[in-house]
Amino acid sequence: MQTWLIALAIWTGLASADTTTLVTFDGVDDSTNYVWQDMNDPVMGGASTSTFTIEDGAGVFNGTCAIVESLAAPGFCKAYTYRPLGHDASFADASAHIEGGILLKLRTTTTSYTGF
Repeated sequence: MQTWLIALAIWTGLASADTTTLVTFDGVDDSTNYVWQDMNDPVMGGASTSTFTIEDGAGVFNGTCAIVESLAAPGFCKAYTYRPLGHDASFADASAHIEGGILLKLRTTTTSYTGF
């Protein structure tokens, strides 16, 4: 199983005032907390498995992307988010950072993976 810890923000500089937080997993701020779900490849014989949980204030996407034998190619696992009815379904406006970048804080248990 691979494990990915996820945190997401967009930034324009190094100072914290120059950041816009898009997602948090601490349950404190409703504007940055979302419902998360995992999805695997059940069609065409896919055998990939995954879970998405929130542990100690971090989103944990854990899974194995398996080879689909009939295609001789990898299947997929993905995590996605949505907002329940009655909640704003948009992320914070990050347009002020159009010249900046995106920061993903990730940790994996398969550091030797170099791609398919």
